[in-house]
Amino acid sequence: MKNKILVILTLLAGVILFQSCLKDNADYWPAGVAGKMYATVFSPGFHSNSVQPIADEVTFTFMVNIASDAVPKTATTVNLAFDNAAIAAYNATLKAAAFEESAWAASKSSGDTAANGDPIYKIYSPFPSATLITPTVTIAAGARTGIASFKVARADTVQLSGNYMLAVSIQSVSPATIMTTANMKSYLVALPIANQFEGTYSNDGYFRHPTAASSRALDNDKELLTVNKNTCELGLADLADPATGAYFIKITVQDETIVVGGKTVNKVTIVNSNPSVGPAVVAQLDTSDDLLTFDQGVTFNYYDPSSKKFVLRYHYNNGAAWREIMEVLTKK
Repeated sequence: MKNKILVILTLLAGVILFQSCLKDNADYWPAGVAGKMYATVFSPGFHSNSVQPIADEVTFTFMVNIASDAVPKTATTVNLAFDNAAIAAYNATLKAAAFEESAWAASKSSGDTAANGDPIYKIYSPFPSATLITPTVTIAAGARTGIASFKVARADTVQLSGNYMLAVSIQSVSPATIMTTANMKSYLVALPIANQFEGTYSNDGYFRHPTAASSRALDNDKELLTVNKNTCELGLADLADPATGAYFIKITVQDETIVVGGKTVNKVTIVNSNPSVGPAVVAQLDTSDDLLTFDQGVTFNYYDPSSKKFVLRYHYNNGAAWREIMEVLTKK
């Protein structure tokens, strides 16, 4: 996957940049900040949430927190605002990670580079239509947390391929004795626009391994996530590892159609998301029986728009014998 390594580095950078934690627990409260109070975003840093391309408003919420060794005895007012500077800072982190030596080398070896030879990385822009519902959050005396919310609208008017984000940051706090800390005051959420194929799919499939004992049925639910208008990313069989980015594939629904079992379906191509972390090679099976009609010698994967089913036959190789995967994914 393009940017998979960069995403991993980004998440690590995000942990360092945004999530160096003040422990909100008296047992772990450092002696150096005893008696002090900090207003924080409860889960600061980078998040991602797909938005359907519809005109309706969509609301998001997050929690703000008073971190201290004692529960506040008076009400706290936390003032929030959209923060485009936080988006710019995050973009700078992505760029730095992309140009980090090992990431750049991986981009070159996989061919994931721009026309000028530079590594490819995302640049986020503020979502064009957003409203901060709670510019002020009041946390009652004796409590630590409050809920902040914002909404976006008219996602049907933005580019499906755009990289959109919103950032909300703590601007000020009352009483003034409650402080903020730069690495815990911002909530960033990427807002990719979902394509028509994104969603949860049931899986009726089979994994054929060279060792018979390792062959197995596949009945795991799968999440298909938008890459662009016609492409989604998903886990390979039941092996995907989100922590490392290993064992993911991308499937692209082609405009080319063909008739299968009396139905007009779209051909689908499969590529390896990230060969640098495994598997080394993913390829469509050259020929196989169709999983729905049982026609023999089928040489393509396909998507049936009438039933919202993907029929996939592919195999992968890590330098040993091929492992074959056959899956029928049905949208829930």
